[in-house]
Amino acid sequence: MKILLLCNRIPHPLKDGGAIAIHNMIKGLKTAGNTVDVFSLNTKKHFVPHTEIPSFFNENGSLIYVDVNTSIKPVDAFLNLFGNKSYNIERFFQHVVDEKLKEVLLANQYDLIQIEGLFMLPYLNTIRKHTKVKVTYRAHNIESQIWSRLAESARGIKKWYLQLLSKRLMEFESKVPGKVDVIIPITNDDAQFFKTHFRGIKIFVSPAGVDLDSFKNIDVKPIAKSFFHLGALNWLPNQEAVTWLLTTIFQKLISKRSDFSIYIAGKHTPSRFFDYQNSNIVVLGEVDDAVMFMCRHEVMLVPLLSGSGMRLKIIEGMALSKAIISTSVGAEGINYTHQKNILIANTDEEFVSAIEYLLDHPERITELGLAAKELIYEEYDNNSVVKKLSAFYMEELI
Repeated sequence: MKILLLCNRIPHPLKDGGAIAIHNMIKGLKTAGNTVDVFSLNTKKHFVPHTEIPSFFNENGSLIYVDVNTSIKPVDAFLNLFGNKSYNIERFFQHVVDEKLKEVLLANQYDLIQIEGLFMLPYLNTIRKHTKVKVTYRAHNIESQIWSRLAESARGIKKWYLQLLSKRLMEFESKVPGKVDVIIPITNDDAQFFKTHFRGIKIFVSPAGVDLDSFKNIDVKPIAKSFFHLGALNWLPNQEAVTWLLTTIFQKLISKRSDFSIYIAGKHTPSRFFDYQNSNIVVLGEVDDAVMFMCRHEVMLVPLLSGSGMRLKIIEGMALSKAIISTSVGAEGINYTHQKNILIANTDEEFVSAIEYLLDHPERITELGLAAKELIYEEYDNNSVVKKLSAFYMEELI
């Protein structure tokens, strides 16, 4: 097949879950024998200079991108309050991109168009106007659910604003099924959301996969009794998670014992988090090599309270045989078994107890890690996952 894949950023460098998920999808589709053209925004926030774009994107396909600024503009955001559309979505639609997409559609014959994530959906009208091929929407998460969950712990005007964002996103998401031919959720939880709200839509669940070749032949001895959190800290759910970890979980843990260390890493780390550093807490900011960072520590902490979709960093950690302590929200979409290949903790007390348990039973760190790795190799190998999606396309849509 010749596939056109639309995404709202060039998936490079591979330093966050969103970029990795899109990159792995492109690689998997190409490995399955498809030609993949990537049409992407090159945003100011995630700008990639032309000289730094890997040749990978122009092998068995091509990369077409448009430099744009989708940053939040305070005046536009304020004026949007008096309208009825989602500003989260509106700022990604730009006429220069629309014209370039039209040019690409008219110049090529595609067998399928796959839209990666919610923010490229505003270009559906252009796609439908200039081509008759099938269009699929890969839902990385339920965006409205992220903001709704964030609103639950907010107060006052912040709570009202987050609820407004969630409501408008939900209104936009509710129009998706009538405009695409298939929805490709990453998790069964998200698939259930679509089935519940939009009956009759064709759905094929395709989880995020791990490029297992990237995790082989790594031999690094981790620091004993070291725990870590890794994630982009310009994402509000991760900020909320780290705040809970530092202000509540850590305080309750340190009142009982001090034989541990917690390392926190992630790009765009807010300055306030560095203020929490002490003999037990190390805040590193962005790290050069996320894989090596994970390898140097024993246990991954995922105290996520909001969010949606699937945490790619968890399945990467599992592929590296890391023991994981996560909330149910953090582990959504992963076919885990509590106490076999992960520890689930949803309250302050449960999180502290889980950390203490692993400190007192270090052999369980190894057991959980090996069981986690087995799960990933069985169910989340990227080539296998995307090969199944490619086969579905061939059987059902082409």
